[in-house]
Amino acid sequence: MSGGGPARERAPGVLGERVARQTGKVGQNVKTMGKFKPIETYVTGEGAGLTPGKVRRLFSCELQLGPGHAEETNFMVGLELEEEYFVIWKETEWDMEAAGAVAWTPRGNFTEPEVWRRLLEAYFRAVKKEETFDGSEFTSIVTSPRGPLPKSEIRALIDKVFS
Repeated sequence: MSGGGPARERAPGVLGERVARQTGKVGQNVKTMGKFKPIETYVTGEGAGLTPGKVRRLFSCELQLGPGHAEETNFMVGLELEEEYFVIWKETEWDMEAAGAVAWTPRGNFTEPEVWRRLLEAYFRAVKKEETFDGSEFTSIVTSPRGPLPKSEIRALIDKVFS
């Protein structure tokens, strides 16, 4: 690297700082703690420390949660505020707080649009296992014309995971 100043050292990031606080192992990044997991979901990891940066809509849908109970739900994608993780965010009309991270991976593991396919598939697998969804809950899917993934790919991922 050319230039006059010293190289900037990157902080371990939100999740790395949380691990350091919880384990007392200051300076260790999440990637170096035990087995590296390329993709985390709200089931396998703690995404509460991730804050949305610039996001764009992946898709919106009605989430059918029982007789007479449907939630308008938005799924957004983008880097979190510190730009260390690609994240899928979920926000419903009933959320009292901002959108929550449902799946994420460190930046650099995958490129777009592959990162969104992999994260969305991981999220669908998590809700299938943990919330016993069967795929029919995701109705009235709407995507943007130039969105991160076309509606056909989102539908194909739902079919793949829930078949």
